[in-house]
Amino acid sequence: MTARRKPPEAHQFRYVGYLSLAVIVWCLLPTARSSWQLLLGVSCCILWPIVAHWLERSPQTTNRLTNIVECGVCGLVAGVVSLPLLPLAALAVALLAGITAQGGRPYLWPSVPALIIGVATGFWLVGDTAVFSQSTRVADVLSVAMILIYTVLLSELGFRQAMRLHESKSRHQIRSVHAARVSARLARYIPTELHQRLEKQPDQRCALERCWLTVVFIDVVGFTELTEHLAAEALNAVLNDYLAMLETLVEAHDGTLGKLLGDGVLVFFKADTAEEKSIVSQSSVALCLAVQKGLSLLARRWTAQGYLVSLATRTGIASGFCTLGDWGGEGRLDYTVIGSPVNLASRLQAKATSDGILVCSSTAAILKPELPTSVKLERPLLTALKGFGEVQTFRLIDLQQTSASGQQTSASGQ
Repeated sequence: MTARRKPPEAHQFRYVGYLSLAVIVWCLLPTARSSWQLLLGVSCCILWPIVAHWLERSPQTTNRLTNIVECGVCGLVAGVVSLPLLPLAALAVALLAGITAQGGRPYLWPSVPALIIGVATGFWLVGDTAVFSQSTRVADVLSVAMILIYTVLLSELGFRQAMRLHESKSRHQIRSVHAARVSARLARYIPTELHQRLEKQPDQRCALERCWLTVVFIDVVGFTELTEHLAAEALNAVLNDYLAMLETLVEAHDGTLGKLLGDGVLVFFKADTAEEKSIVSQSSVALCLAVQKGLSLLARRWTAQGYLVSLATRTGIASGFCTLGDWGGEGRLDYTVIGSPVNLASRLQAKATSDGILVCSSTAAILKPELPTSVKLERPLLTALKGFGEVQTFRLIDLQQTSASGQQTSASGQ
């Protein structure tokens, strides 16, 4: 247990206690004690608090050492003065109770032997123990009163400190609850991966990292026109359902939701090893197909709620090395990804048709060996993209959805 420097109340207690003890010693004047003994006792009671305060402020001493010295010196003086039993008990209670309140048992154990040794040494130096039993009624009454008053005041000080500790604990709990609520709220605005990293290392900035990513851009077709004729309440419900579905699907496919761009999203999949490139490429494709199926289910829900809305998306997928981490100054940071694949995925998304998925040549090359039988890549096309010129692109086709659409068309014709 580590105790800090004494608070101001402890110094006040010390001065009052020693002054009271000086009065008690002076009341022993009618006894057979020598004048020099009483003068020594009164002088020590007046001067020692000043010396002890100076020792505590010295960086070379500790509270524990000061307490041991104090008990030894006071015990020595009490023995030399041959304090009677009640004044000696008052001195012991005042010293040991104050030391225990300050540092607990670790401070008490070495102080008790120091006090006993000091008293015994004082009696041995004087050599005359006959006056030990000589006291005055005033000294005894003042000693009992000192013990009672000191005990009550010390209890009051302990109670005030306990109340301050309780108030501090309550404020800390309130701040902790508030911080947890703020953290939970902020977690909804940033990627899950980033939030977990900040919880583990809140003071460490996310260093820029060069890594292989498969980047997916998904955008809603005709969203601008949709906002013009759809009521604000309906638009809010539709968009929130769509984004909630996206968040669930991205997490299910081990992706990272990098940005929400109105009706569009940026998702990336990180490959730490060469073997993971194929895994993240397939995960990106699975995510895009799941989004299209999810929109079909949402369309049914919206229709049941009276919102005659059917959304379609355009998607671009590109792979390559990007730089991931914190971007910005000390005032504002953005955890995002920057690189050519990000721009390429955005350009591919803009060129895709409704419910279309355009894939770059790098991603297609990784996908082809392990492409599911339900999905195929059309023959490459040269597509003119802003900032890239003519780029070889591949259109991804979901054969199951195409078959289902053909069956619906045949049924409608019959």
